[in-house]
Order: sequence, then C-alpha cells, then structure tokens
Amino acid sequence: MKKNFFDKDAYQSLTKRFESINLESKAKWGTMNANEMICHCADAIREALGTRTTKDKSSWFGRNIFKWAALLLPSYPKNTRTVAAYDPKKKGTMPNGFSHDRDVLLKLMSNLYQFNGAELPGKHPVMGVLSHKHWGTLMYKHFNHHLTQFGA
Repeated sequence: MKKNFFDKDAYQSLTKRFESINLESKAKWGTMNANEMICHCADAIREALGTRTTKDKSSWFGRNIFKWAALLLPSYPKNTRTVAAYDPKKKGTMPNGFSHDRDVLLKLMSNLYQFNGAELPGKHPVMGVLSHKHWGTLMYKHFNHHLTQFGA
C-alpha cells in the first residue's frame, strides 16, 4: 500500500523527520539548502490548502499522464528540476529564518492533516484538481523525497 500523508503514522513520522532537520543539515543532492527546502515544502501545502495559487499550467497531459506517473512511481528521481513557482531562489517563498520557517511548515502540516477525509480546496498547478487521496500520496512522496535528500 502506498504511504499517504493523511495516515496518522505517516504524518507523525514526517513531522519527526522535519523536526530533525536543522540549519546545518546538508543535501545529498540538489541545490537547495535546508531552509530553502523547508520553504519549498511549505509552498506545496499552501497550494493544496488554496492559500497560495500559482499559474494554472494544467493540460490534458498533466492531468492524465504526468499525474499518474507521479502517483505510481515508487519515488521521485534525484535532481528533478524544481518548478520556478516553488523554488525559493525564484518565485517561491524566501527563507525568513530557519526556526521560524520550520515552525511555519509544521503548523501548515497540522492544518493540512486536519483535512483528513475532506477534499482540499487547492488545485495542483500541473495536475489540476486532485482527490484527497491523491493529494495525500503526492505530499507524502514529495516530503519523503526532500527528507531523504537531507538525510532525515
């Protein structure tokens, strides 16, 4: 069974893993530092919650092919290019102090978890409207990808 952000054990595990990240945590791959990764993950939650919207780039391909590839792949490939809208060095949220940013991420994770069983108001910029289950699968995989990137 695929892990899902909305599973209590998965949620608690992700939370503890994010709590273990610190400013000195080094990436095993990629260009983001730990603080930028925290902001990047927070932006993904804001998108799902509908509090941050980016340009709709969904298409038939994104909604039907890319979505299923992302859902069915066991994990995301290392060094996958970060979309500019979520890249803190481009259009994503800029770091504002590590402890503050991590606290914001953990609060956003809690807010997202409260939607357990309810449809989320946000749209994915490439995949469009997603079911609650699909958001949970994608969030878990995305967060796991970055936590593994930083050895957590």
